Amino acid sequence: MNARTSQICKGLFADRDDMESAIEWKVGNGASVHFWKDRWSGVEKLCDLVPDIYRLANKKEGTVGEFYQLEDGAWSIELSRAKLTVDETRQFTVLLERLGLHNLHASEEDQYRWKFKRSGMHSVKSAYNRWSTEQAGGSRSSAKFAQTWRPKIPLKIKVFVWFLFLERLMTRAYRARWAPEDSTVCALCSGATETAEHLFCTCEVAREFWSLVGRFTGLQTTFHTVEELWVAGKAIKRANDNSMAAVVSQSIVPAGAWTIWKTRNKAIFKGTRVYQENMWDMFRGCMSDWGRHIARAGEVQFREGAMCITG
Repeated sequence: MNARTSQICKGLFADRDDMESAIEWKVGNGASVHFWKDRWSGVEKLCDLVPDIYRLANKKEGTVGEFYQLEDGAWSIELSRAKLTVDETRQFTVLLERLGLHNLHASEEDQYRWKFKRSGMHSVKSAYNRWSTEQAGGSRSSAKFAQTWRPKIPLKIKVFVWFLFLERLMTRAYRARWAPEDSTVCALCSGATETAEHLFCTCEVAREFWSLVGRFTGLQTTFHTVEELWVAGKAIKRANDNSMAAVVSQSIVPAGAWTIWKTRNKAIFKGTRVYQENMWDMFRGCMSDWGRHIARAGEVQFREGAMCITG
């Protein structure tokens, strides 16, 4: 699974544990598989199978290969104390029995198998099919999923939008979970905590930008949450009776959100000053490129109060 497909797959599976459950590991030298936290010996992670032993383990991080002594063909598990309770002894016996089923081979690489494709090879389509099947039934998640993946926009933008739905974008507030020492202030307005809802909906810079988009596309800008933003986007599609205009109009909110995100990243990583004119140019560029190359539409033009497709 390469970095690109791995990120896409993680976007499809909101729950990390759900994604991991879709992978079966065949251990070779053990260099790529986490000993305690990957599913490589049975359906359970070892940390869940023997939680008391995991708690007592001196080493809680490391690959399978780091717990195995190739020269002796033996496993090495060090605990914080030698005297075990009855339950701990039972769990340690279970662990040793499980480990006894495996021998590592220095010359063989670890391999994974994707459960939901006959070949065992991961693909975004198989992840999509599995997720959409589970979400069938008209749930709110299913509706969001459809909104994300139906528009005629580049795949990386669909993944970006899906991360936004799941509140998994690396905003400053989200990043603070792992780096609490970093600033959480919005990179665009410097006036509030940078959550996804603030950055894309209530930030004064974003509000001004969306107002400009609304003037030329008909987007209603009364939204205050991410969900309300997507509802406003759907309303534009319904308002277009021309089929091609309806297709292209599905790109308006994704293009606007992508513009805000790219502008924010440039402000953080390059120190670029924020100008509404530059944001508008980026938005128009996205709409034109996606309209021509993805939706196979004509030229996308913007006039006061309306978006037009020519050609």
